[in-house]
Amino acid sequence: MILDMLLIKDYEIKRESFINLYFSYDNISFVGYSDNIAILKKYDSYKILKERDTKIGEYHHEYKYIVNVYDNTYFIRVLSNEDGLIYDILIYTVSSINEIIKIFFPEIYELPKEIKALNKPVLKVDSNVNLIYEEKAFTAYLGYEDWDYKNKCLNHLDYSAIDKGFINNFKNKGFSGVYSFKRNDDKIANLYLNIGYVDGLYIINEIIDKTNN
Repeated sequence: MILDMLLIKDYEIKRESFINLYFSYDNISFVGYSDNIAILKKYDSYKILKERDTKIGEYHHEYKYIVNVYDNTYFIRVLSNEDGLIYDILIYTVSSINEIIKIFFPEIYELPKEIKALNKPVLKVDSNVNLIYEEKAFTAYLGYEDWDYKNKCLNHLDYSAIDKGFINNFKNKGFSGVYSFKRNDDKIANLYLNIGYVDGLYIINEIIDKTNN
């Protein structure tokens, strides 16, 4: 188990469990497998306070934990690929459990069946604009795989990278227009979006790439 490898001092780290690893712990980070992965490997036991396992597309998984040990509490997020190999580990020393829960353990929303049947990208707005269904049909225009967008952006549209005219249109009704979005390669995509509104949800009914027009 990944938590045992990271935290338990006598548990073997299996190097073959990792691929193209990115590791980050508070202010320390490195790319590629390193013995520094054992930086917290000093405990006899730990207690999981909260956990969540999420499929994030293309058979990738995200595992999130809040873990208590005798001298500290950590938030640990692990990403694995379609072969179950671990490629991303993020660890924070927790100062506020409630804040970690708010950011990384949002309430899971169950999409109505009739909305799922449309097979269109769906947005839900709270403090963020969240992609909650059929994300790939939208993120592909931004140069992302759906799992990669969930990893980098937590499936929230990045306000700093989006036309403010788009953000300001979420007023409990449908809207349409051409809006600018920052791509994964830092170029700009200009997309025509036709967005409908049903019971608190925004459905992207149509996407047309206007970037080169």
